[in-house]
Amino acid sequence: TDLGAVFVVKSGKAHLWSTNPLLKGANGLAEKRGELFIGASGHLLEANPKTGKIKVVARVAGGIDGLIPLGNGRFILSDWAGKIQLISADKASVVLSNTTKQKINAADLGFIPGKKIILIPTFFDNRVVAEQLMVF
Repeated sequence: TDLGAVFVVKSGKAHLWSTNPLLKGANGLAEKRGELFIGASGHLLEANPKTGKIKVVARVAGGIDGLIPLGNGRFILSDWAGKIQLISADKASVVLSNTTKQKINAADLGFIPGKKIILIPTFFDNRVVAEQLMVF
């Protein structure tokens, strides 16, 4: 949110979970092994849901819309403009797909782990694109 806040919904009611300047622009959310990963404006965050401690995992250009934690510090990210990238805290990012010139936006992401297929809803383009990960 632009408020720099993340809310949790319990029993149908929204409750404030955390406010932090790092959460400004928070959009993509994913959970893996009890940790919450948050895509925000300019960075990927890792948060402990119990303690509320938040740390920066990686810095990225722009905002994060879709977010898939792969494990071993690797993530697939999408941004609204149409770029899909594989990032790792210890390596340079790899652009997997980029449709910004065609003005085909990328919304949230889906993932079929066993087949290594990324599902990319294109929003205004009215379709879902499936791409198999060759870099894994």
